Amino acid sequence: MTKRKILFVSECTASNTGFGKYYKEIINHLHNTGKFEIAELACYVNIDDPRLYSTPWKLYCNAVKPDDPRAKDYHSNPSNFFGEWRFEKVLLDYKSDFCVDCRDFWMLQGRDSPLRPYYHLSWMPTCDSSPIKEEWIQHLTEIDSIFAYNDWSLQTMIDESGGKIKSICSAPPAIDPTIFFPASNKQEHKQKMGFDPNINLIGMVARNQVRKLYPDLFIAFNKFLNQCLKLEHNDLAQNTFLFCHTSYPDAVWDLPLLLKEQNISHKVYFSYVCRSCHKWFSSLFCDARTFCPHCHNLTAVMPNVEVGVDERQLADIYKCLDIYTQLSIAGGFEMPIVEAAACGCYCMASDNTAMSDVIRKVNGLPLKLAHTFRELGTGAYRHYTDIENLAHRWHIYLTAIKAFPEQKIKQEKETVEGVLKHYTWQNTCKIWENYFENCELTGLQGKWNSPPRMINVRINKDFEKMSNIQFVEYLYRDILNKPEKLNKYDGLQLLSILNYGAEIDGRKVIPVTRKMVHDKFIKLAVMYNQCEEIRCGISQLPREDFLDYANIRMQ
Repeated sequence: MTKRKILFVSECTASNTGFGKYYKEIINHLHNTGKFEIAELACYVNIDDPRLYSTPWKLYCNAVKPDDPRAKDYHSNPSNFFGEWRFEKVLLDYKSDFCVDCRDFWMLQGRDSPLRPYYHLSWMPTCDSSPIKEEWIQHLTEIDSIFAYNDWSLQTMIDESGGKIKSICSAPPAIDPTIFFPASNKQEHKQKMGFDPNINLIGMVARNQVRKLYPDLFIAFNKFLNQCLKLEHNDLAQNTFLFCHTSYPDAVWDLPLLLKEQNISHKVYFSYVCRSCHKWFSSLFCDARTFCPHCHNLTAVMPNVEVGVDERQLADIYKCLDIYTQLSIAGGFEMPIVEAAACGCYCMASDNTAMSDVIRKVNGLPLKLAHTFRELGTGAYRHYTDIENLAHRWHIYLTAIKAFPEQKIKQEKETVEGVLKHYTWQNTCKIWENYFENCELTGLQGKWNSPPRMINVRINKDFEKMSNIQFVEYLYRDILNKPEKLNKYDGLQLLSILNYGAEIDGRKVIPVTRKMVHDKFIKLAVMYNQCEEIRCGISQLPREDFLDYANIRMQ
């Protein structure tokens, strides 16, 4: 029996990112079953990347080096970074039955490809807010199967599409239980990690971004300390500290200023990683760079995308925490909640977007919201957490476990049970395996040897005399032969642009002429026919190094 062929469009399974980790787990599992042929279009690597040598499946590299003659073409369109400029070439070389994309909405490849009839397109976008943009809803309805990172995201996509998407299920990221598990003795573990074994630690792990509410976290902690003093719980105030595993300097929050404003610099620990010896340590804020206590070099920095900790180090950090707190105005999943819960931390998180789903599944506490607003940049609703209530919840929990230690043991057990029930790679990988094994291909999907389906382009030289409506109808009927798009988002949006005479991109107003649009559609039609000619063997796919690299590696 012929194995089904699956093409994954990814960042790169060798990259140390959330997407990279997810793809690596899924692809590794599917490859190891022996049931499928696997290929990966790895977007952020070139053929000289040494991390790729041990990859056992077919690998197409998307990026090129800065001095490559094709670099100008690569950088000419931001979508090329996500695979657009090589997607059709890879498909024509590999001829897959399935194409899978598990990235953000704007990264999707394959929805409108000339080769779209010949593969089943599965998409799992990161949906982190509502409402979803209209164009994305239209894209969702055109995909063969929709997965989601969590149940909240899936239900949001179903609801906002009017139930028109072909939804399958959520297939969430997961943890490795051999790495993320509770410390056998938390006090001993804290001491081993450089903390006073008797302190309480409230922690948050998140990059220093706009939507991560570090200002609110610091304000809440100050309120917690004041509440303790007001209730004469001086020991609790003295023995409780905040811990942040984040980046600085970064795109957004001025951390030292926030600490100063709340007068808590002496109560907040941060992660540092040494660029020289690569060891981790915690410290009160010591600016962006400080001396490493291990090798004594001035090479320690706060973790960032270039210098960070591995999973085992991260798990050791979580195991020090007594409470894990995630504050964000929105989130597509917020993996640290699951990782912290797996290490036995009692978790609290903003009760909004995907966090509202994840926090309940790990038997944590959804935090009361204070305010919802519509964000100008994204057009989506965002949510602030009630920080008075958060400070109160910290106080309740820490006083309760001090009075009733058995409650902490019970809570740890329930938290870990929630993770193992909902977030294991075995369960998630099985979802994808079962789908690809049992999905019924329809129409021309998988039938790459089908007869040619060329576009018959009928050019009307008098297109400048048409009304805008007539012009759009002409483009989709006579140039692209796709009349079904006329009353969908693509066609209606084009009509709106023509009526205005310009396209609005953020704050930019880009003039648009009929000739520009006409030339673009002619170019698309030519590309469609070229793809068909190559697919059917009428002409040959030009050889390029990334295609040769992918095929030679498999010999």
